[in-house]
Amino acid sequence: MIEYQLANTEIQRTHDGEFETRATLSGQLTAANIKAAKQEIITLIENQPDRLILDISRLTQLDASGLSLLTELNRKATSRQVELVLLRPTKAIIALLEMTRLRSIFTIENQS
Repeated sequence: MIEYQLANTEIQRTHDGEFETRATLSGQLTAANIKAAKQEIITLIENQPDRLILDISRLTQLDASGLSLLTELNRKATSRQVELVLLRPTKAIIALLEMTRLRSIFTIENQS
């Protein structure tokens, strides 16, 4: 079983003076590991960068719990004036977001 992993977290200042945090999610974001993932990402949001970029190109599975978590994280980030960006989602994740009509609530970028 491939487990979820949060790796390669970087905090940097962009050319226009904003703080940006980048983190890579890999493996599965499912009901089995949602609690750990939630706490780690909320901690990143609570540090209040201007942008939190989650590279999700290495997620191999996203179930309803994972999708619910992304939606909740987006709400929490917005309430703290943090822009949450989903970076390079797979075609399967884009299809899931479109099927559930949630694509429009996320900022999605395809280039790093």
